[in-house]
Amino acid sequence: MDARLAARLLLPVFLAGTASCSDGSLVIKRTDVTAPAPGEEEPGDEETSPEDPGVEPDPAAEDTNPPEDPGKDPAKDPAGDPAPEASPTATVRFVTNQEYLALLKDRIFKAKTSIRIAHLEFLDGSLTDDVLALLAQAVDRGVDVRVLLDDNVDENPAAVSKMKAAGIQARLDGGGRTLHVKLVVLDRAVVFVGSTNFSVSSLKYNNEANLLLTDPDVAEAFAGHADSLWASDSGLKGLTGAAVGGIRLIGDGQYVERVLPVIAAAKDRIRIVIYQFDTGSAAGGDLAGALVDAAKSGVDVKVVLEQSSFADNVNDDNTQARKVLEAGGIQVRRETLDVTTHAKLLVADDTVVVYSGNWAYPGLEKNHEAGAIVGGADVVGEAVAFFDSVWSVGQ
Repeated sequence: MDARLAARLLLPVFLAGTASCSDGSLVIKRTDVTAPAPGEEEPGDEETSPEDPGVEPDPAAEDTNPPEDPGKDPAKDPAGDPAPEASPTATVRFVTNQEYLALLKDRIFKAKTSIRIAHLEFLDGSLTDDVLALLAQAVDRGVDVRVLLDDNVDENPAAVSKMKAAGIQARLDGGGRTLHVKLVVLDRAVVFVGSTNFSVSSLKYNNEANLLLTDPDVAEAFAGHADSLWASDSGLKGLTGAAVGGIRLIGDGQYVERVLPVIAAAKDRIRIVIYQFDTGSAAGGDLAGALVDAAKSGVDVKVVLEQSSFADNVNDDNTQARKVLEAGGIQVRRETLDVTTHAKLLVADDTVVVYSGNWAYPGLEKNHEAGAIVGGADVVGEAVAFFDSVWSVGQ
């Protein structure tokens, strides 16, 4: 994975600046610059305090939008296959940390017809300025660009205003559910999905896990998810239960029903990196119980949980989760305070699950989320290597 990234050529991009016209409108100014090599720090991204990487609200908070009856959702299939089909047609790549931004900028630069983005946040910084400039450039060459952001993030209204000034179709959601998904679909052929937010902390500093999926059928399904959220962001939005291109997709409220069979089918190992694990919630308790059952059956189960320097509710949940899991015979470590481990990753034997939601009530049952269940030697090997790198510094 590192060798592939080191071989990347520098990309010409357009760095956006802003200026105000006499009528008060916002103008995007573009000047040619060269993108830094992947992993190289960009100037102007000093961060005086960690941005919220998407902390889940208190699961005990009142839910004014309870989950719909799963029986009314044809996309839900608790009895589905535990793993993807054997010979996927999709190309799958495991993407982590700073690798995400370099690959995303490359794909936006090459987009020809459409870009669909549904994301939690789009915060200020030169890293996100580069993304905005590339989206504006895509509009200039005729690409249909549409961006949906959560309405409960303070900086998102300003981001939407900048996007509109650049000719991008952009708006805030307003359906009462948190738009916690991190989804980008390009030309209805390429998909980025996982845990990375559009923020300095997420793009530059955090431990993050994503999938880059290349397949027209897979991309069409995720583009439909983004379009459905754009059209009406109220209600849970499920994704088909059938494998698409050899990949099983996960939409709103579908994680537990599609991942429990993956955990139950494991015979050798389970590896998990998760930002927040609330074992006190019903869905979180189901996942914890399945992991304990796997450990009791002889599966080697290891879990890395975030240790936050700023999110007390995450620490409280993860402290309790560690007690529950260790009592069930599972090895658990907490990540160090100096790095935010925001990934939502599960590896079960030769299956990898990447998701945008945390293992807490909102992420598992209420929020707008997305993820996928994939296989393949390369992606499994890279996911295990990522786990091992985080596990090695945990305690």
